[in-house]
Amino acid sequence: MLKQNNLVVMAYGVPGEKNGYEIALYTSLAVYCEVFQLIHYITLCSDTRAPKLPPNTQNVYFHHIDVPQRSIYKLFLRSLSGQTPACVLRFTTGSVLRKMRYILQSIAGNSCPPTHVVYEDIPVGCLAMCIHNLMPGAKSAVRSHNVLQNSFRGMERMGGVISRAAWWWELLRIRRFEGHIVHSIPTVWSITEEDMSDYQRLYGRHVDGVLGVGIETGRYRDVAPGKDCTVLHIGGLDTKRGLSMRNFIRSEWLKVRSQVPEAQLLLAGMNSERFADESIGVVGCGEVQSDVEFLNRGRVFINTQEVGSGVKLKSVIAMAAGKALISTENGIQGIPATPGTHFLRTDGVYGMAEHIVRLLLQKNLADRIAKAAQAFVFKHYDLDLVMQRGIQLVEEWKSCSY
Repeated sequence: MLKQNNLVVMAYGVPGEKNGYEIALYTSLAVYCEVFQLIHYITLCSDTRAPKLPPNTQNVYFHHIDVPQRSIYKLFLRSLSGQTPACVLRFTTGSVLRKMRYILQSIAGNSCPPTHVVYEDIPVGCLAMCIHNLMPGAKSAVRSHNVLQNSFRGMERMGGVISRAAWWWELLRIRRFEGHIVHSIPTVWSITEEDMSDYQRLYGRHVDGVLGVGIETGRYRDVAPGKDCTVLHIGGLDTKRGLSMRNFIRSEWLKVRSQVPEAQLLLAGMNSERFADESIGVVGCGEVQSDVEFLNRGRVFINTQEVGSGVKLKSVIAMAAGKALISTENGIQGIPATPGTHFLRTDGVYGMAEHIVRLLLQKNLADRIAKAAQAFVFKHYDLDLVMQRGIQLVEEWKSCSY
């Protein structure tokens, strides 16, 4: 009998289109469905929404392990006495490990046990040893969605003395943990070429390939230009991103309003309501049902992100929708577009006001940048094209021997 190639995927979210991680999971799932006969997808999160599946998918079985979202500060206090980073701790509780073992033992007991395991991002790689003990013959790979230490870099310089000391300790543990994961799991994929270089530079780890992210570009082809004086931002505003947005509003947005009094800033995503201020034209829309409908509302898009790594999908989607993008250097990281042609760039949030005012007042410039950006994304980030490269990479992994 021909041996069946079956895959287990470990992820801390569901494939979908709500945020960058979900879109990245959907891309890789579409690839795995083309390569493996059977897929068991284990989600470790509090989200119980139905996943988004590739068309005509019949070979994927989902298993959910409830992992409640917890405050990073509470996790940090619980993790103080150990070497495990706080950002990983929620995946290592006794309850999670018991449920995972039960699921995997049930899967392994079938007539077609898994032959391969993929960890979707570095944090869930903490489960690799446990899974190896349960399925010692399975090949394993980790797909990094960003260089984990880069995601938190700079936090050790923010806040008071206690906060800075706490983040210094957390970053030290993250570096040790990430180095262990990328050297202990035999196959490592990054999500961008830039991250591939960072793994070599930071950890001396040669990455085995790039399994990137694609978007369904057709969804954004006919997005309306939007109002001339409306600026958009999509994305959750957590501790890191929220601080950048607050600094932007206090400094740069007030400069924009002084020169374009009718300008409006529309924010969509988790916690965006906290930043609403009618007196200066800032509207917090909360989490929106459709990014396409939201993108119809304005001509200019900003990405104020200053910390993090991996591909910045909010910038990719804004360009796909034909928006004139203004981004920090970090907000365009991992995207090989050309500043001045496909977007306008600043080092950080300071200095964005000048570019915003230019695009609000010079409609032809905004349209030219938007059109070039959309063509760039359709050429480099179309889901079908990304899938073709991904399928080749995963096929090579499936057929290789360690």
